[in-house]
Amino acid sequence: MNVSTFRPELVPHRPWTVCFYSFRGGVGRTTLALSTALNLADELSGRDSQSGPPGVFVLDFDVEAPSIDEFDTFRPESPEQKGLLEYVGEYLDSGSRKPQPLREYVYRRGDKGLHRFVEPGEPQPPPSSDLSARVRHVMRAGTKGDSYIKRLAQLDWSDFYRCQHGLEFFENMRIGVKKEFGCDYMVVDSRTGLTEIGGICTGHLADAVVIVFRPTTAASEGLRAVSRAIRRREASEGRAIPRLYVASRCPTPYHNQYDPEALRVARLAVTWCEDGDSVQEWHADPDVSYEWDCWSPDVGKPALLFLREREKVPHGHRPDAFLVTPANELLALSPEQQEYALVLLWIEQMRRSATEAYS
Repeated sequence: MNVSTFRPELVPHRPWTVCFYSFRGGVGRTTLALSTALNLADELSGRDSQSGPPGVFVLDFDVEAPSIDEFDTFRPESPEQKGLLEYVGEYLDSGSRKPQPLREYVYRRGDKGLHRFVEPGEPQPPPSSDLSARVRHVMRAGTKGDSYIKRLAQLDWSDFYRCQHGLEFFENMRIGVKKEFGCDYMVVDSRTGLTEIGGICTGHLADAVVIVFRPTTAASEGLRAVSRAIRRREASEGRAIPRLYVASRCPTPYHNQYDPEALRVARLAVTWCEDGDSVQEWHADPDVSYEWDCWSPDVGKPALLFLREREKVPHGHRPDAFLVTPANELLALSPEQQEYALVLLWIEQMRRSATEAYS
């Protein structure tokens, strides 16, 4: 569903939006999205503006299988906390096109600290309430229960855009995120598959898309359909929609080196998705220095990054999988940490290029 009508004059007045998408579940998309949000908030914490450090807004748009609020670091204080479905529903119930205030539907999460990523067997350092407080605002999918199921069943997203001014609604919402909370970034966890919600996230909201997939041939057809939809959007809007393909859970059986077969399959899949166009590729290398201010990926060229297989984290301890990265000290990081840091570097560089283009 290509629903976007791009208005460049609005770019300075709303957060730059990164959508994390996967065609299938179980690939680590949500964990990567939330880790990136935490890393990004930590990086931005040292950059003061007139209203304080730039903020990061996290939106759970996976309304059919919401999970952001199941992570301890992002769990709301009250189980009755409203979210996206209530915000949309009360807009429809009001019968008004007037922008709705966001504060009732958004919570600040960061009072219980953040567990840093550690290698298996290493002790966990004490959590830092400072770091987690820097991810300042979260909108979850909604309040769990019968009313949530009812609202979800009644909501027709195509009708919402076609008859209820859905495009205008979400543009006003993003402007409100910037105006009410001062957030310069929005990280969106999207629905899997070829769905209307995925179409909203990649076809309207996203200024950049991180596409997470397993390096197998099974999901290539779906990935290609999404890639083509994004490229049609690029043509209609006359701007680049940067795409970072993340081949996740790559085996490393040979002395911590990626499995050659996984690399081959991932490269073929991405090249096929991009109809043979050239793709930038990189992966963690302890001997390579990635300078924060000098590393300049090509905005107009899709990129491919590899994430190695990680040890499974028990459901109740998933915050331990989060990583806070000193991005300007990449040579001091493990390969696993470098991989997450490169996602952060890519996002920062894509936004910097977009800011220069529309300023």
